[in-house]
Amino acid sequence: LSEGYILYTSKIYTSRKCLYDKTVIVTGATSGIGRELVTCLIGRGARVCLACRDVKK
Repeated sequence: LSEGYILYTSKIYTSRKCLYDKTVIVTGATSGIGRELVTCLIGRGARVCLACRDVKK
């Protein structure tokens, strides 16, 4: 548990790195963690390609 906390609070997860001129492919982008990740990546300036199974979502 403590190892997970260290990883969670490390620079890996708290980075505010600018992602302009970067393209990211996100699977499962229509719900849950994938959807939240898309929101964060767009907020940092990344171009995002959504990979999902249900086009209606």
